[in-house]
Amino acid sequence: MELYKYRNESENKKNVLNTIFDYNKKDKLISRNILSEVTGLSLPTIIKFISEFMSDGVVEEFAELESTGGRKPISLRISPDYAYVISVDIGTFSSKAGVLRINGEIVEKQIFPVKSHDIPTVGLSLDELYELIEEIISKYGKEKLLGIGIGISGMVDCRQGRIIFCPNISGWDNIPIVSLLNERFGVPVFLDTSPRCMALAEQWFGVGQDVENQIFASFGYGSIGSGIIIDSRLFRGGSDFAGELGHVQVVSNGFQCTCGNRGCIEGYVTLPMIIDKIKESVSENTGYSPIKFLVDDVKDIDRDIVIKALEQGDKIVNGIIVRAGQYMGEALANMANLFNPDLIVLGGGVIESFPLLVSEVERTIKKKSLVTIQQNLTLKKSSLGWDAPIIGAAILVIQEFFS
Repeated sequence: MELYKYRNESENKKNVLNTIFDYNKKDKLISRNILSEVTGLSLPTIIKFISEFMSDGVVEEFAELESTGGRKPISLRISPDYAYVISVDIGTFSSKAGVLRINGEIVEKQIFPVKSHDIPTVGLSLDELYELIEEIISKYGKEKLLGIGIGISGMVDCRQGRIIFCPNISGWDNIPIVSLLNERFGVPVFLDTSPRCMALAEQWFGVGQDVENQIFASFGYGSIGSGIIIDSRLFRGGSDFAGELGHVQVVSNGFQCTCGNRGCIEGYVTLPMIIDKIKESVSENTGYSPIKFLVDDVKDIDRDIVIKALEQGDKIVNGIIVRAGQYMGEALANMANLFNPDLIVLGGGVIESFPLLVSEVERTIKKKSLVTIQQNLTLKKSSLGWDAPIIGAAILVIQEFFS
């Protein structure tokens, strides 16, 4: 594939490709003349490079730009169909797989629910992952496959390409996933945590564009984590373990966490914990509660029932959701005080299911963080929603060629 060639060729060619891609990513149009101005390369050099890129099918002409006199210049873009990426996100309650173009567009998406909801859940296995990737390659062709990106709700060693520990998902502890997939399929493979993938997705294609310092907080169905971006670069920490938001303590001597400590936020605001608290409170309450009329047995309460109860104004359910938002806000206020971000993005299954959490989180952050920290801090909900993990896992691959 020609992109591999350009990655190892001159800095000037890489700079031109990266500049075109950066403009495309931000939905901006760029011409040969603008490329010359931005890169500092002469127009004849730009014309030569673009001819080569177009001959290889990497770059194509796109729309006409406004003329400043004479012929209208034609804008350029990285050809969306030039290559594709296989993206997989392994989550606690479902796994997602996607085929994405190099402009971040999802061509195809599949969702695989877990086979067992008991924690740790039983979901996509390594053999099933092999089979899935083989099916995608047989459909789209090996020659256009740029690489494979893997995100997972667990602890990883990105440098070694190894999944270290997944307390909520069975079968993925201590798996050298990058070398296994690389040897089997012969393409570049990249690994990171799901929250960091989501952070990349929002930074590249979502609400975090052009924000140099931001935090993505992922409140998933089964786990909690964050992706920290400092000076426009993903911060992984000394041993790749930065961002473990789920293990910030919010209750002294609280519930026992899978990490061994007590009172971690992961024990209070994941979907199972929220639903368990609602079941407990509804069982103890002898008064009126709309949720009681939505199920025959309190044990049958699930996410969809909780959403209906909120729509009907159930005060018990609303109170528990609000308290979850306060826990989230307390944890994020600590992160805000530590990192002083310009933006905090909220995402993950719990946020997508209960959007009212966003306002409660914002209220609590303002209450708990320093006034000086709040001055330039904005809180936003993810704009990419459920697709953020697979978009971000694809970016792990794409950024190796356009960064």
